Amino acid sequence: MKIELSHLSSDSDLEQLNAVIEKSDPELEKNEQLIDRIVLRRQGESITKHGQRVDRLIDYIKFLGDTNEIDARITELQALKKSRTNLAKRLTELIKFRLNLNQVTKLETPRHKLSIVTKGGIQPIEIDYDEVEDLELIPQNFIREKITRTIDKTAIIKYLERGNSLSWARLIERDTRLNIK
Repeated sequence: MKIELSHLSSDSDLEQLNAVIEKSDPELEKNEQLIDRIVLRRQGESITKHGQRVDRLIDYIKFLGDTNEIDARITELQALKKSRTNLAKRLTELIKFRLNLNQVTKLETPRHKLSIVTKGGIQPIEIDYDEVEDLELIPQNFIREKITRTIDKTAIIKYLERGNSLSWARLIERDTRLNIK
């Protein structure tokens, strides 16, 4: 991904950083040195020049992090996918309906073979009761209970915060993050 913003691409440090990111360079030390060169103040450099260089890096980060356009495109493509899938299903059902109406179970064309076949797998059923609300109306031998057990992390945190200890769990330091406003 090449940066197209003029105030970002004019800086050679950012161009190098962009090249390193594009290549996914595994040399972490090289990346760290490049970041140091951009972020840390250089000897004899004015605060204004230093601030401008760091501001360009922050603009670059915000540019990379702005995914609204990508999200909009994804939403657009998902809508197109849904529309095409629904159209294909409707057309398939229409063809099946017309073949059934004319009592045709097989049709061969120069490129395709169509046939009406019964689906396999488990025999489908229809239940007249609501499967959640009307459970008491169904005989017990047709009811299956499902129990899910999970770790209650909130209870563990509260227990540890009260000064208690557990050999298998401990509170850890919160991680840090860089806040950019």
